[in-house]
Amino acid sequence: MNKILLLFGVIFLGTLILSCKDESHSNEEENQDERKREKIINLVPEKKPIRLTYEQKSYVDACNAFSFNLFRQTTEAKGSRILSPLSAIYALGMLNAGADDETSKEIIDALGFAGADRTSVNEYCLNLIENSPKVDSGVHLKIANALFVNKDISLLQQYAQDMRDYYHADIGSLDFSSSTAADEINSWCSSRTDGMISE
Repeated sequence: MNKILLLFGVIFLGTLILSCKDESHSNEEENQDERKREKIINLVPEKKPIRLTYEQKSYVDACNAFSFNLFRQTTEAKGSRILSPLSAIYALGMLNAGADDETSKEIIDALGFAGADRTSVNEYCLNLIENSPKVDSGVHLKIANALFVNKDISLLQQYAQDMRDYYHADIGSLDFSSSTAADEINSWCSSRTDGMISE
């Protein structure tokens, strides 16, 4: 009977020791798995989606259609080029902000923003300009807009303010007949693109 109790005690103690070893080994594996997960999570850039109104969400589909149409229209041109449909949309938005009623309607129709008005187009562009650079922390995105006018033209104060407020646009007055006008615009462009677009 003593032998059975002793054998039972040894088996029980062995099981207890093994289970403790297994548990500590299991904890160590879990800690390693956790450290691996932390490394993976830290490698993924933070994503911050752009919040859009219901109306602005419909503009996204219109922008996609506009972009594909723009690419189709320009694919026949020869040579290499980079084309930014979003920049074209901003340029049309800036143009639309100063257009009269009929011209504004035509620009809005070209963009595909059915039922939009100047303010809603401006607010949509502002939302993208301010929030697109924040979407992916792993991407460095710079957006720059400018409006250069001939020295003889003075912009309406409200229009100039809208360009600054909605499009974060720099406004310049140049003598377009001067040979240095293009150089000044190129210099602005180069400085805003870290020298990547110099002409």
